[in-house]
Amino acid sequence: MEPDPLAVEDAPVDIRLEVEVDASPEQVWRLVSQVDRWPGWHVGVRFAALRGELVPGTLMQWRADGMRITSYVQEVEVERRFGFTLKTLGASGYFRWSLEPMLDGGTLVRSEEVWDGLGVRFLRRTLRKTLQRSRTSWLEALRDRVEGAGEERVEPEGEGRRPDG
Repeated sequence: MEPDPLAVEDAPVDIRLEVEVDASPEQVWRLVSQVDRWPGWHVGVRFAALRGELVPGTLMQWRADGMRITSYVQEVEVERRFGFTLKTLGASGYFRWSLEPMLDGGTLVRSEEVWDGLGVRFLRRTLRKTLQRSRTSWLEALRDRVEGAGEERVEPEGEGRRPDG
């Protein structure tokens, strides 16, 4: 068995959050697994593209919180888990969505993320604070969208959808 990519000892940035969503894991999965649609419901994501099928090894490119991120899908367990690497200038990490069915028919959604690298070690406090706020917002937006309270954002033509944007 391979080691858990989130088990990084002394990671300078380690963000673990969860939210209860009044929707089935199938409904939540549809939202988190449609990478290209992330900018429509999370204000911090300016661009996101899955370059193929949602299977391990597939390239993802996205821009969030001012960072251009290159990722490779590592884990796909439909309606349960979606994990991917994170790579940007001076930093690398791992992110995982975990979905756990609850007895009341809802879903416990976990967001887990670790980052390391020279840039991360230098800016750990700022990055930790920024990512904590951003990922909390991401979970709240996910909950609102799945529960029907959040409307999909539509960018003006030509803005926010390019990988270099």
